Amino acid sequence: MGQAALKPEHMPLAEAKSVTFVEAGRPAATVAAGERYEALDALRGVAALMVVLFHCEILSHLNDWTLVRRGEAFVDFFFVLSGFVIARAYSGRLGSGTELARFALLRVGRVWPLHAVMLALFVAVEIVKAFVPAFGAGGDPAFSGANAPSFILSNLLLVQAFGLDGELSWNTPAWSISAEIAAYAVFAFIVFLGGRRWPLFMAATLALALFVLAHDAEGMATTARLGAARAILGFAAGALLAGATRGDRKADAEPGNFVLATMAELAAATLVVLLAFVPEGDWRTFLAPAGFVIAVHVFAREGGALSALLRTRPFVALGGLSYGVYMVHMFINLRLLNVASLADKAFAAGWRLPAGEGPAFAPKLDFGGAWAGDLATVALIAFVIMAAALAKRFVEDPGRRFARRMAARL
Repeated sequence: MGQAALKPEHMPLAEAKSVTFVEAGRPAATVAAGERYEALDALRGVAALMVVLFHCEILSHLNDWTLVRRGEAFVDFFFVLSGFVIARAYSGRLGSGTELARFALLRVGRVWPLHAVMLALFVAVEIVKAFVPAFGAGGDPAFSGANAPSFILSNLLLVQAFGLDGELSWNTPAWSISAEIAAYAVFAFIVFLGGRRWPLFMAATLALALFVLAHDAEGMATTARLGAARAILGFAAGALLAGATRGDRKADAEPGNFVLATMAELAAATLVVLLAFVPEGDWRTFLAPAGFVIAVHVFAREGGALSALLRTRPFVALGGLSYGVYMVHMFINLRLLNVASLADKAFAAGWRLPAGEGPAFAPKLDFGGAWAGDLATVALIAFVIMAAALAKRFVEDPGRRFARRMAARL
């Protein structure tokens, strides 16, 4: 469909012995004090932008790129990376009911507040549409279709990827957050019940998820129906990688030959791009989690030139905002469509393209040709990043602090 460094004071007391890396706001891979997986952090931000571009409906040169049209596949990168970092952080510290409760509080406290705020904003827009019908697109009355009131409860409880509704609704990208909640729960109980043998049970879980998806018509394209199984598949793969590569960061990074490390990073990046080009419905889409596992393993070492680039301040900052970028972008995309509808009706701007048959997220907006669309797309991305920064400051961080306080009391 998964940020930033977690400082000791940000964690429960039992976890405050090391500085960790947070994936998509989820907990982090424990490493030696003062270290972070900065390259992976940045890659998560890049993956979030690929999803933004996939959902962008502006006529542009970018919209036609095959890699962009397959951007939804990068959601599976979040699942793999989440499994890797959470297993690194928690595979040895979920041995009691109290630790399970802390884990649940921290995970839900990290992802749910912004999800709830975005859901409230979507509901608010539907209320506006009820009083100002022109704000919506044609054939899009308030509280209809994917925004029906019947879908609110499942979204609020983050269970919309459990097959209850059968279709995406409201802030549609949030299906992956719901799916990852399922993966968190499965992981926690496997570690709690399996102890040191948790990798064996996790491997069996991966095989079961793969079997379920392989026998489903949607396969790796599933979201609302079997999204939980898709998340568990990627999460389990990442967790098994963490279990197979135990050890501190310095041991993982040696011998650190720069040229060889750069070649490995280029090969891993090429593999990911090639897998992203696989068309939806092709059996090779099931190889995507394996490709992401290789990429996570290679870039966790941070030994090459690509890692050095990813560890620069702009990329690391993007990684810290990636959860917000992922959660706010659809709302902003849809509001742009609303504004275009109003402009067309008020000034005959001609920005809205006629609705017709075509691939998912085919262009619906034309601001004056592809070049103008490229500029509009860049502006949209900039706006999404700014909105994500505000969301982090006023929603994510307060929510995380509250969850930590509650967890510390257990």
